Amino acid sequence: MEYNGANRTAKTEMLGKDMRKSILLIMVGLVGLFGLTLTGAEKPPDDYVKAMKDLGGVAQAIGKPGFSEDFATAVKSGATAKASFEVAQKYWSAKPADDAKKLANAGWKSASDLGIAASLMSSEGVEQAAKEIMGYCGTCHTAHREKMPDGSFQIK
Repeated sequence: MEYNGANRTAKTEMLGKDMRKSILLIMVGLVGLFGLTLTGAEKPPDDYVKAMKDLGGVAQAIGKPGFSEDFATAVKSGATAKASFEVAQKYWSAKPADDAKKLANAGWKSASDLGIAASLMSSEGVEQAAKEIMGYCGTCHTAHREKMPDGSFQIK
């Protein structure tokens, strides 16, 4: 077999051009994907932020020892959580996130149950409803909340 240096140089140049095209396409794809990731998060509206902070206060109350026996606090927490979940229901109803809609609806029901159980002075009912509320919040936050570098949160 005879060595043909000119033919080899042409093949190398052709492979080099193909490789450069491939690298360029990969780079453009990554930049596009990274750009979508950066713009994917949105700042939630003020009423939603307030509702989430109010639910944070409910979570703190739920976490205190003796919560399931403090019926007055449980009634108040249930009303606060119910109002907050109504804001979440409204927000998520306009989004294509069926899981978040279901979680907001289930959270609202558990908040209602919390208020009812507390008014009936049922510590077991209060405990169950509180556990459900915390579970729904955690599941939704894992799926739809993104922590930003400044410590704030945005919706994924």
